[in-house]
Amino acid sequence: MSDTQNTEPASDDAASEDKDSSAKGAPAAKPARKGPKRNVPTGSSNVQIQTGPNLKKWAPWIGAALTVAVVALLVQTPRFALPGTLAGALIVCGLIAYSCAGYRIMLPPDDPLRPVIAPASVGIVIAAAIPLAWTISPPAPRGTAELREVGQVVSIDLGSGVDLWAQIAAQQAPNVPGNADFTVQASAGAQRERIAGRLHAQSGQLVERRNLTIQGPGAVRFELVGMSSSIAAPLRIIVNARPVPRVWLVALFSLLALAVVAIDVALFRRGIEPSFAAAMCIPLVATIYLQFRPVGGDELPTDVLAAGAIGAIAGGLGGELLARIGRSIAKK
Repeated sequence: MSDTQNTEPASDDAASEDKDSSAKGAPAAKPARKGPKRNVPTGSSNVQIQTGPNLKKWAPWIGAALTVAVVALLVQTPRFALPGTLAGALIVCGLIAYSCAGYRIMLPPDDPLRPVIAPASVGIVIAAAIPLAWTISPPAPRGTAELREVGQVVSIDLGSGVDLWAQIAAQQAPNVPGNADFTVQASAGAQRERIAGRLHAQSGQLVERRNLTIQGPGAVRFELVGMSSSIAAPLRIIVNARPVPRVWLVALFSLLALAVVAIDVALFRRGIEPSFAAAMCIPLVATIYLQFRPVGGDELPTDVLAAGAIGAIAGGLGGELLARIGRSIAKK
């Protein structure tokens, strides 16, 4: 009896030793892999998971694209070319302001820059859109001089007009081929300017547009020096004055460009890689380009499209270059 009792603990110790040895020889078990935590909804409420594209996000862009397509069709119609071109230009300006104002959602609510982004974007685009609108659809001309024969002199009172441009127009003489060349001498006080050029066919008449170096205010005298026989008299000189001189616009837009670069640098210092300056400089450069190129007639849509391309290239690249220079200075 005592032998049996003495052998049982030994057997238990041997079994435990066997378990320990087998545990030591076996590879260690890998810990259970923890997966991502999932928020499991509780209660009886239904959770709706959105699938597919976010139409609310893309709705403004889809609507703008459809509007631009409609405007492009209107531009092809001579009757709606001017309002269609103006509407298209203003829509593009609005899209630029909308996209740039979106940077505010990347900033925290208490950031002092957040409430500045949207008003600055809209204000700068409006500052560019106003002179763009009066360039595409200019105000009434200051006066028209009709010259019928060589040596005739006609005076136009410009009033307070300062920055001038003129449209020279006439009809093609019937059955008389050849180039429609003309020469006109303009004078205002001590100022003198010789206007010589060639008329081109547009909208059923011969037209030439150019900026005048003569400045108002006051009266301007036009004298017909020469005119080709292919031009049917009278030769009409329609004088227009810009509401704001180009020098003032260039100075204003330069200050706006500096403000745009300052906002771009401020966004960059907050950890955002912006294209604010590149986008906002597009309408500024396009508008300035049109100020130095009088537009109208059949060439209006083409000229505005060319201004947009120049604004995208020169304004976009120039704005990005200025922004990078400002960022490099801010790092120092």
